[in-house]
Amino acid sequence: MIDSIVLRASSPMICDVEVISSIVAWSENKLKTQLGVSLDEYSTARMLSSDQGETVTFTSVIGGGIKFEIEFLPESLRYLAESQGTVFADQADCDLSHLCSIISKSLAIIHDAAPAVFESVRGLLRVVHLLHLEDDNYDVSFTLPELPHSIFISIPQQISSVNVLRLAEAIVHEVMHLQLSILETRAPLVRQDVPVEMAFAPWRGEERPISGVIHGLFVFRTIENLYLNYLKISDKSELPYLEDRLNEITRQRLCIDNRKYISLTEYGDFLLTSILGDSKEVAL
Repeated sequence: MIDSIVLRASSPMICDVEVISSIVAWSENKLKTQLGVSLDEYSTARMLSSDQGETVTFTSVIGGGIKFEIEFLPESLRYLAESQGTVFADQADCDLSHLCSIISKSLAIIHDAAPAVFESVRGLLRVVHLLHLEDDNYDVSFTLPELPHSIFISIPQQISSVNVLRLAEAIVHEVMHLQLSILETRAPLVRQDVPVEMAFAPWRGEERPISGVIHGLFVFRTIENLYLNYLKISDKSELPYLEDRLNEITRQRLCIDNRKYISLTEYGDFLLTSILGDSKEVAL
């Protein structure tokens, strides 16, 4: 039987504060047990190295208040970005006023369009790392499984309505990966006693383990719902971008092979079938 908290947290758009508090407590208990680290003490450098970086605290009154650290890592941890084919932004080049402004605008969109998702961001996000952006039209972001409360994102260099939406999507994208990864500690997606099964991941254009495809579905279904809600309150100038993204997400989702995968656990099968079954084709 699947844990009721896991089931409720599997619907991020309607997930409540109680559920988020529960999964945050799960993660903190694991951190305390394994590393002796509480969430108040959490940082990426502390998780991985004795070398400490520098942090800047971001705070906002949005949604009753949200706080996290923007962490600049020491040289010894630069490999984290390099292993993902990118590099960290140079702290000296970061305009903190710009960062706070565009992040605040993006968080406001998340709060207004998807309050429950905002609660996930507020509860799970402790550290943001800034990635260097080569092209202001191309976003880079990732998370790492060993860092349950850290996200790595690029920040658009110009503040525009579309760029604010792009950053909101990147934040939601990575926090949803964090959320599902924590849920997996209580309810794994795949069995360990059968071979890994592959499925086409349209976001990458290649075959990936089915667990990764489910992660992608979970993330993009949440983003899709965020944008569908935001359509109701958006400015007309934002409609072309929103419609293009929604149509792209729909096209990609329809590429997923909705078949039976023997390697999935009860929870993995539930999540795959419920997301694909709930996903209606969006025609804009």
